[in-house]
Amino acid sequence: MLESHIQQLRFESTPKEGADVVIVVTSHRCLEDYWQERLTRGIGYCLKEGTQVLAVSEDWPGGAGNGLGTLYAYQAACEKARRLWKLDLQALQAGGASVAMYHTAGQGTRLAPLPGAESNNKSAVKLPSIRTEADSKESYLTVLEAVIRQTGLYAPKRSGRLSVFWGDQIFIPSLQAKASTHHADVLATLSPLPSHEEWQRRGLSRYGLAAVDADCGHGKLLEKIDYGTVLELQSCGELPKQCRLGTSLGSFSVSFELLEALLDEFTPELTARKGKLDSDPHFWMPLTLSEGIYVGIMQSKDMSEAEARSHYRRMQAMKERFSETHNTDRIFSAIDVGERSYWWDFGTIANYFTNCIKLAGESLESSAIRTLFGCSDPHNRLGTTNTDSSSYLQGCHIEGGSIRNSVLIGVQARHLDVENCVIINSSFTKLSAHQCLLYNVVEGREWAPSSGTVRADCLIPGSAIPSIMETTLARDGKTDWEDTVNSNPFTYAQLYTKNAEALSTAALHDVEAQREAIKRKIAHGERT
Repeated sequence: MLESHIQQLRFESTPKEGADVVIVVTSHRCLEDYWQERLTRGIGYCLKEGTQVLAVSEDWPGGAGNGLGTLYAYQAACEKARRLWKLDLQALQAGGASVAMYHTAGQGTRLAPLPGAESNNKSAVKLPSIRTEADSKESYLTVLEAVIRQTGLYAPKRSGRLSVFWGDQIFIPSLQAKASTHHADVLATLSPLPSHEEWQRRGLSRYGLAAVDADCGHGKLLEKIDYGTVLELQSCGELPKQCRLGTSLGSFSVSFELLEALLDEFTPELTARKGKLDSDPHFWMPLTLSEGIYVGIMQSKDMSEAEARSHYRRMQAMKERFSETHNTDRIFSAIDVGERSYWWDFGTIANYFTNCIKLAGESLESSAIRTLFGCSDPHNRLGTTNTDSSSYLQGCHIEGGSIRNSVLIGVQARHLDVENCVIINSSFTKLSAHQCLLYNVVEGREWAPSSGTVRADCLIPGSAIPSIMETTLARDGKTDWEDTVNSNPFTYAQLYTKNAEALSTAALHDVEAQREAIKRKIAHGERT
């Protein structure tokens, strides 16, 4: 099934499955316009024919969290559908249409500085694949387009439901998609409770967990817990003795009926645009856990006991009303994606590098990701470059040098000597690098960065030359967001602000054109 899904989802084919309506949640009005235009143009590429695209922007002071943010974005999409097409989205969904929502809002701190190189458009971060559009123009596959295409697998089984996905994680399930049996569900990798040794090997204490009763199918959602806590929860009856549990992917779906109930319950917050609630700790956990367990978990997350009890009882009261109205106890469960599934996270610098370089190599996973991205020729090379058989090149013009176990996409260079590198959309005169991630780089001088270097050249709208932002593969932009890293001209926070202040829909296109002009100069031997 895994291999079948990869063939079905590969980007060289036209998608036959997908949601009837796609909602993209952005952080800025011009990003809303950008994705509305780009995804509408991408119907037949990452979207099936006939898909309605609704990009919206979240204008909630301080951020709504992905729980309230989902409800608020759905309301915004309903309003936009009425305004653009006189379309009643709620009636369409009630009639059986599948709706998929993709959250892209946020600063992309853990992926810094790559989002800064895309003018804060973190969902436009390039993946190692180039496609030819209808007008013969070449375009990079973006993270968001890949996620939308991949998650289309679930649409045929989700008639009348709203599915919610995150815009930086690609997963290929090893199990066939199944219809939902409950009003809410999360995607997870489920298995019987493993041994303590297997639990440690898989690092399950690092993830949120979903657990499903093997008899009735009812589910619970848990925070990161250790093996001993699982055994304690089973002994006190919080978890059934016969259950399947595993890592939650966070992506969830809700029935139209439960969506209506949530919209009604949180009308005060949605009207005032006040509050911040996430789906896992504020929706699914209080709906599935006992009060004591829930309050203990939330206190460990710095929520007061009184606030945790109040919120728990509010959600339980909503659950009771919903169950009585719809005569059901089937509130929450988990959908198993399969233990053999591939899960590629592009949301951090380290994961971006690790997953991109998987295109190099001869493993089954390397073959799978090349197939998915439509990389039919793994050794596309030009000039007299000495390239080993494990490297992958696409859209490159390199006159000479040596390339070993590396992934190069859209690279122009007179001479390269690189090993274990990922280089995307860049141009060099002479480069010598090992274990580096180079993104949107234009370098007209001979350059030999230190091993582990990450560099992204960030062209702020209105600027004449790029700002060079460097870090290392070992650093996390979330922890040094406010710090000046290396000799960077700005902190990541300052770069984000400068991009935001100059951002416009026209600027996004102008920056790309200007970057290509700079690349051409380097290709012809000119220095920036």
